Amino acid sequence: MNAFIGDTGSGSLKITDGGSVSNRAGFIGHRTGSLGQVSVVGTNSTWKNSGGLFIGESGSGSLEIVDGGQVTVEKYTWLSHYSGSSGTIHFDNGKLVTGDLLCAVDDLTGTGTISTHGLISDVDLVFDATNGLSQTLNINESPGQNITINLTVDGSGSMGAGYGDSGTVNISDGIIIESTFGYIGYGSGSTGKVTVNGNGSTWRATSTSATTITIGHFGSGMLNITAGGTVTSDNIEIGCESGSTGLVTVDGAGSNLTSNNYHIYVGRNGNGTLNITGGGAVSNRSGFIGFRPSSVSQVTVNGAGSTWTNDDNLHVGFMGSGILTITDSGVVRCKNGYIGYFNDLKCEVTVNGIGSKWTNDNELVVGGAYYASQAGSGMLNIISGGEVSSHSGYIGFEPNSTGEVMVDGVGSTWTNSSNLYVGRSGSGILNIRGGGLVSITGTLTIDNDADGDGFINITSGGMLALYGNADESLSDFTDLINGTDAIRYWDDSISDWADINDATCGRDYTLSYQTKGDLEGYTLLTVCVPEPSMLTGLLGLCLTGLLGSVRHKR
Repeated sequence: MNAFIGDTGSGSLKITDGGSVSNRAGFIGHRTGSLGQVSVVGTNSTWKNSGGLFIGESGSGSLEIVDGGQVTVEKYTWLSHYSGSSGTIHFDNGKLVTGDLLCAVDDLTGTGTISTHGLISDVDLVFDATNGLSQTLNINESPGQNITINLTVDGSGSMGAGYGDSGTVNISDGIIIESTFGYIGYGSGSTGKVTVNGNGSTWRATSTSATTITIGHFGSGMLNITAGGTVTSDNIEIGCESGSTGLVTVDGAGSNLTSNNYHIYVGRNGNGTLNITGGGAVSNRSGFIGFRPSSVSQVTVNGAGSTWTNDDNLHVGFMGSGILTITDSGVVRCKNGYIGYFNDLKCEVTVNGIGSKWTNDNELVVGGAYYASQAGSGMLNIISGGEVSSHSGYIGFEPNSTGEVMVDGVGSTWTNSSNLYVGRSGSGILNIRGGGLVSITGTLTIDNDADGDGFINITSGGMLALYGNADESLSDFTDLINGTDAIRYWDDSISDWADINDATCGRDYTLSYQTKGDLEGYTLLTVCVPEPSMLTGLLGLCLTGLLGSVRHKR
């Protein structure tokens, strides 16, 4: 049986002292001109609706949940449903558990207000506008006043949480919003915007099963997490379905986006953008940039304290196109890093600037493959003092894959604590220039399958460090290398790359065994000759004394 509080006239219901009311659907302010009021007050005081709950369907309705009271709605809660209606919900240590929360969707004149000191819990945050309406949901607090969610409907279609059309949600001042799922820009052609701003301000998706927040489901979605705000879910999808777009910004110290148990997809089927700036932090199990072939997506990690932590793998371009840029002391960490795994689209990582780091606990693959018939293509740029580290590195991992790495600039380093393959089964090129350094503690293998598509090009003070004492001759140094000895320098006399074995020691290159510093125990090859476009002053980068003491040089 349904419950009507204010059907054609005025009506009120008060549930107190542990009382309980149960019904199918509930209507507060049912018909035009009606007025309904419900209060659920006190611990264990409950109102259970096995159907929907309408607060101001055509009339005016108000619901108050305070002092531990709880209202449960198995289906959906409508706040201000039809033209001319108005609905209000007030929380003060109260709880609303509902399927969907739908606000003023059928007309331009309905108005709704939610005020709270409590927690809106287990709400499926769907903000619907089925007739081309625009919705804005703002959560703000003034000193000494209740936190208020003001709903306005103006039909502008400018921005929003966007289920059918558009809407905006602002969560601030320590408010906590919980939902089973979250959608920003759900419907095709819709636009949505959510901002979570300030320390303690939180949007979290919680459920006994896996939860997902999508930013741009079929439409366009934007999520801004600023000034210490937090958003958490099991899965985060930015640009979910084909044709969708999603933009997420995590900005400021303490601002955090977390995938609790699963993955972050920046471009699952659609196009996604993730910006981590100003000390913001993102963490997840595995990260994907450009998951499906239809996705063209990018991530930027910029600024001191800005971090992206992947407990497992990070794919920059899985089946789609992915770009990762780490700048201005941003930091990215993962277990395994893959650039171009399942496609030949643009897949590129740039680590730019002093303090900018990409740490791979295990392997880093530039140009990999899931199947040899669907090999990937990848590019890695380490420039202007950027740092990359890995246990083992691979450039051109599987047959038909292609990979290229550029290490350019003083302080730019790629450190491999184990092995490095330049052309394992695919095509691989490693370029080292301008004072850049690549070091390998294990074994360097060049062109592993000896098919002529693996090279190391070194110019302009570029440095290659191999572990071991091998500075008596270039032959000793190349004895440390497996595969071919395809190290090349620029020979201006032929205007082309030439085999390092044809170069002159002391003029074109130097060898030095390091006895101190970070490279103690390594033999360092430094190529002095610049490329034609490089300034002759770069020859000074060949001075090995910059890296510590040496025993002797050849």
